[in-house]
Amino acid sequence: MVDWWSEIEHGVVEGLGSGGAMSPGELGRRIGISEGEAIGFLCMLAQERKVSIRLVELNDDPASRTARAAACLGERAAVSRRTAYAGGD
Repeated sequence: MVDWWSEIEHGVVEGLGSGGAMSPGELGRRIGISEGEAIGFLCMLAQERKVSIRLVELNDDPASRTARAAACLGERAAVSRRTAYAGGD
């Protein structure tokens, strides 16, 4: 039986090791999984402290925000469009 988790984890580590920092979409294309799957694996690997997620960025597309998130921000709230540091080593 193939251990698919170990296979994907190895692909993620190998992809990041050979390609350096990249977006989840780029990583997914490199190892043959979708961007959403790559995000899921990265989150689990970050929780296990096997990878570090260092940057996050707000998507400038207003359609990308949920109604709840837009309501939380309010119409008068100023939102920074800068890349934000999300921790790590």
